[in-house]
Amino acid sequence: MVRPREPAGRGGLCFALAAAVFASLLPLPCESACREGCDLALASYYVSEDDVVSTIAPLFGIGYKDVLPYNSLTSPDFILTGSRLSIPFRCGCNDDGSLGHTFAYTTRSGDTYVNIARSRYRNLTTADALRRANSYPAVLIPIGVPINITVACFCGDEGISSDYGLFVMYPIRPGDTAETVAAAVGFSSSTLLQEYNPGINFTSGQGIMFVPTRDPQGRYRPLKARSSKRGALILFIYFS
Repeated sequence: MVRPREPAGRGGLCFALAAAVFASLLPLPCESACREGCDLALASYYVSEDDVVSTIAPLFGIGYKDVLPYNSLTSPDFILTGSRLSIPFRCGCNDDGSLGHTFAYTTRSGDTYVNIARSRYRNLTTADALRRANSYPAVLIPIGVPINITVACFCGDEGISSDYGLFVMYPIRPGDTAETVAAAVGFSSSTLLQEYNPGINFTSGQGIMFVPTRDPQGRYRPLKARSSKRGALILFIYFS
């Protein structure tokens, strides 16, 4: 039997549509590598003497009641010095394509980028990150002006595990190890923790670790599935 001849140009059309589908899965030139973040991430805030929830929460643009579900506190007016407070925030996309969030902070007398990063935000950010995010000179920051506080965050990695989609950013301190951090957060696998944080240098006693953590209901949130709506739309048109 002689096979019917394909209409002229059909092969070229199929190739063009296939190429369009492939292209739709790639970021556009004006599109950042980060397409979506996650609705919830946590920051681990190291508590110093005289800290209370009502003074910590405003640093992150929230009220003290927003902090309570994520922490086991007998009283919001008393937090044990040396403990850590979990601060909820949304993890979104930065202009450079990385995951992060920007908080607004109003400067006080004596503030420098180093002081703000270390003393105000307890190493959840760095002086270098603040210099990049703001236009004021490092030693001449006016009093009472808003500046951007940029922090990193993480939503999970399906290449490691799809079981975890909620992470706490944990500034390490001198003496910390993968095992001590895992124990402090209540996460059982220090090995998995190292997979999520390749290259972390515990010897330096500084840096950020991203650790899977539980939600207020005591459950680990699974990683949210990512989708590509533009590619799905083109495939529907082709096969319909």
